Amino acid sequence: MRHQMESLMQAIAASSHERLDAVANSKAQTARMLQSFGRERMASSREMNATLAADCAGRSAAVGRLLDDAGTARAAFAKSLHHMARVQRSELLKDCRLRGREVAKMVDGFQAARSEMAEELHGSLAASTQMIKSYVSGLLVWREGLRPAGGPRRGKLKS
Repeated sequence: MRHQMESLMQAIAASSHERLDAVANSKAQTARMLQSFGRERMASSREMNATLAADCAGRSAAVGRLLDDAGTARAAFAKSLHHMARVQRSELLKDCRLRGREVAKMVDGFQAARSEMAEELHGSLAASTQMIKSYVSGLLVWREGLRPAGGPRRGKLKS
């Protein structure tokens, strides 16, 4: 039995050494894995930071281009708007001048027509006045012919 006990003790001791070696190996492997993970994490972090920085720089450049394009477009729009306002003012002035000339022609035409009408009316009134004078003169002559000699000059005519 002693022999069995010694054999068992040796087996337990060997087993204990094997377990201690396995734990030490496991501990060393875990430490190596943690170090490897740390290095990979740091490399990945550096890579992600570099990508992020490059992305930020790219986006900043894109935003700068957009702002430049917007400023250029705004300046072009303002220039176009100013040009359009000048053209409209010019067209408005031309239209006003044209309408002013047309109104002046209409006024001149109206005044000429009014002068013609006034002359025609004056001639018609003169002719009517002459005709009325002629009738009155004829009536006076006729009245003188109807009056008895030495009779009154004024009064009713006897028919």
